Formats: sequence, structure tokens, C-alpha cells
Amino acid sequence: MDYSNTTDKVNNWFDSNLDKIKEGANTELDLRVFSALIYARKYFNATMKLLESEHILPTKALLRVMLELYIKLAWCMTQGSNDKIYLRFRRWDYSRLKEQRKQLQKVDAEKYPEKDNAITKITTMINNLKGEGLKMMPDFSGLIRDLPPDWDTYIYAELYLDFNQAIHSDFRILHELVSHDKDKNEITYRHDIDYDPNKLLRYCISMCNDINIIIKEHYAWNIEKQQKEYEQICSL
Repeated sequence: MDYSNTTDKVNNWFDSNLDKIKEGANTELDLRVFSALIYARKYFNATMKLLESEHILPTKALLRVMLELYIKLAWCMTQGSNDKIYLRFRRWDYSRLKEQRKQLQKVDAEKYPEKDNAITKITTMINNLKGEGLKMMPDFSGLIRDLPPDWDTYIYAELYLDFNQAIHSDFRILHELVSHDKDKNEITYRHDIDYDPNKLLRYCISMCNDINIIIKEHYAWNIEKQQKEYEQICSL
């Protein structure tokens, strides 16, 4: 499948926002927004390459990562004032560091000699943020509940569960790919699961559109051109 025209248009959305932020960036918040856009752009392009190669399960795995980024970014950016937005980004930092420390504490020190030093460094950063009175960010369902009431948030929970199957080994799905003919003692397998790639494409483009619109609205940039292009893509 050739999605090159669509890929170019969406990359232009990202690049336009990134260029504008680079021109006027002067706060830590600008840098956080810039980083989130870079992250989303990379995952978008990787997703499109997988879709072009018709790799459905890996595509769903990347979309799960994009969905989490999108919801976290929306949770931060829909707060109104810059101070409130930046505070949520700091809570994001705090939660990420605590999760990293939790995972490090489970590692065998004999297999990872730097464990204690790594935990000490992370703990220092955690304590600095804790001194600011920060709280952990909510779990995914909590993030969705905190989004503006006019958002159709039910779809995010549905997609999260769907995409999760591609990240966490689901032997029910794996079993669908493999069949065993006991009489012939033959094992056969299919290339991938049955899932409409165009549906995955729409999910991907929709998230990228929303991410870039959120940024444009934050900086009070015009959104009409992008919205028209998005509608054109959806009509294909």
C-alpha cells in the first residue's frame, strides 16, 4: 500500500508546528511541547511504514504508544493557563521517574551493577519534584475522566483495550494465527490477524490531527488549513 501523500501531509502538520515553536521558544513549557511533537512525529512515521508493509499487530502496538502520548498530552494541554499546563507536565515527570525507580528496584543487582547508583540518581530527582508538592498523574482511566466534558472519551478507552492486545501477549490472538492439523501433523500459520488496515490508518491520522490541533489552539494559531486537509484525507 502507498500512503506517501497522506504521510507527507501529516508530516507537514508536525513540521509547521515544530518550526513555529523553534522560532519563538523561550520557556520550559515550549520545550516540553516541542519534545512531545517530535516524539509523536517519529511514531507516526514508523506506524505508516508498518501499515504500508501490512504488519497489523506491530501497527496496533505503535498506535497504543501514540494513544497514550496523545491522552497524556491532551491531559496536560487542556488546562488553560500556562502555569497549570506546565504543572501537569511536571506531574508527568514525577510519575515517570517513580515508575522507573519501581522497575529498577526489581532488577537483580548482580546482573546490573549500576542498579544502586541509578536508583540514587532517580531518587534525588524524585525528591526534588516531591519538594514542589507534586502528585502522581492519574492512571489511563483517570486521565480520560479529567479531559473536557465535551470530548467523546469513550472511544479512547475502547481503543486502549484493543491496542493493548498487541503489546501484552494475548494467546487467544496468537492461537488465531496458528492451526494444527492433527491428522497430518502439520502446523500452518497466517501472516497476521484479520483487521482492516484502513481503520488503523484513520485512527492514526485522527490522533495526529488532534495532537497538532491541540498545539495550534494553545498558541492561538490558525487551524482551518489543517482541518480542511484532514477532512480531505478522511474522504479518500
